[in-house]
Amino acid sequence: MGAIFRRWEAEPALGRAVLALSIVATLAAVASPALANIRIRASANAASRPLLRPYAKLAGGPARAIALSSDGSTALIGEEGSATVYARSGNSWVPQTRLEPGGESGADAFGCSVALSADGDTALIGAPGRSAGSSVTAAPSAAWVFARSGGSWVQEAVLEPPAETGAAAPLGCGANSYGAGEGSGGGYGSSVALSGDGSAALVAAPGADRYTGEVWAYKRSASTWAPAGPRLLAPEAGVGALFGASIAFSADGDTALIGAPDDIPPRCRRTGTYAGGVWTYTRTAGTWTQSGERVAPDGACAGSFGGSIALSSDADTALVSDAGRVLPFARSGSSWSRQGPPLSCLQADCGALYDFSLSLSLSGDGNVALVGATPETDCGKYMYALCFSHGLALTFDRFGATWVQRRARLEGPTSFGSAVALSGSGESALIGESGGPDAYLLPPPPPNSFSAGELVAERSGALDQQIASSAAGAFTASATVSARELGLARGSHGALIGYGRGTALLARGGIVTVKIEPTSRVRRALSKHRSILPKLHLTIGFEPRTGATPTPQTFTVYRR
Repeated sequence: MGAIFRRWEAEPALGRAVLALSIVATLAAVASPALANIRIRASANAASRPLLRPYAKLAGGPARAIALSSDGSTALIGEEGSATVYARSGNSWVPQTRLEPGGESGADAFGCSVALSADGDTALIGAPGRSAGSSVTAAPSAAWVFARSGGSWVQEAVLEPPAETGAAAPLGCGANSYGAGEGSGGGYGSSVALSGDGSAALVAAPGADRYTGEVWAYKRSASTWAPAGPRLLAPEAGVGALFGASIAFSADGDTALIGAPDDIPPRCRRTGTYAGGVWTYTRTAGTWTQSGERVAPDGACAGSFGGSIALSSDADTALVSDAGRVLPFARSGSSWSRQGPPLSCLQADCGALYDFSLSLSLSGDGNVALVGATPETDCGKYMYALCFSHGLALTFDRFGATWVQRRARLEGPTSFGSAVALSGSGESALIGESGGPDAYLLPPPPPNSFSAGELVAERSGALDQQIASSAAGAFTASATVSARELGLARGSHGALIGYGRGTALLARGGIVTVKIEPTSRVRRALSKHRSILPKLHLTIGFEPRTGATPTPQTFTVYRR
């Protein structure tokens, strides 16, 4: 079978591993040298992290794909078989029209991918099609262009896979859209992208040429669309790479990032593990060429780097998914380099949300990011208490080279976060979920806000608490623990004692680590009782250099 199916067989195991680590944290690491430096996750109490509620719901079925115009007034929602255009009027979203493939029947993969021009007047909709089965008729792959004039939409063009697309018969949306047969376009239309003015388009066929993948560029002249040169190929990608599984386009249509998350580079072929990669293409005088080196996070042979990509309007800032992480990159000339640490999921329940980075969106200036996270749903033999029933969408703001999560979290049903979209200003957001997308207004983050991040337990018992903040100032972090769990007071009935305390100064907005040193009493208990499994409670306070002092936040420790 194709690489995409091998990948989905492997990922549930990863999800279950992460899920299993989301139980209440133990400090076995401090008692056993072999387990030292285990990372654990501090999750905020609900009281300190209020939910931001949607102001409207766009009615409909599950959103396969979402696009939002730059001004946030037009939305395109792809469902398998159709796509609906919504227009915003104040705090209401009104269906404007339902777009369907004219003259076609059975194209039920229509809507698996969507893109909008900046003004919302041009729509590109992918239709990877499906293969013929015992009771269905094969539906061809294509991408459909629609244009709006006034309030009316008309079909402008049908972009079809060129004859040289070496092929697999498509099977529908998502992981099954790349197919395993012959002759129907290799999942052509599984990913699509439009330039800001709607005059340039990219359409990917990730399943073409034995799942190696390829991308086709198109240009519009008046209302006529034509191929803009030969197909785009990844020079190093091998069979099964799924080149084109993700695409991001600059506003001017002159720069494109294309991901191949299942590529196995030469250094990894011995182990046969996915590493993934992203390639940059630039358009000069109408000609597309590959630019710069392959973008990759490091030399590790794991990650499926490039499954999701987001790009700023000027193509100088990019976010790329990498096995549950989001890595930020900055461009200089034709080269991309890492810009600061990963965007980490710092909110409650993230240990169970193994699909963090499933969907990404960036504001036009590249300073606001929206990241979707969906939960592990195949709980299998694991405790039902670990089966979370909601997804999250998290907002990050950039300060210099550091991304800080400091706004209220967005939360919804299990499928919530499977697709996300931001307006150009980063003030409006759409989040996909099973009952239709939710619409949000994202208020500016409060001043002097901060979020707790990873907590690392050292062999000595010391705790390194990561904190992300928007302002300079002084942090204090203190931990308490049950005396009974430490074996210090068997009749205490859970009374808490001090575990330790630490302080740290932050010179400017960014990330700082506070080291919490255990008291001598705690050290002796940890040394004596090597099998104790205490739960920690953390309280973090912040004294900013200027402005109002935020309320201290209290956390309960969970494993990552």
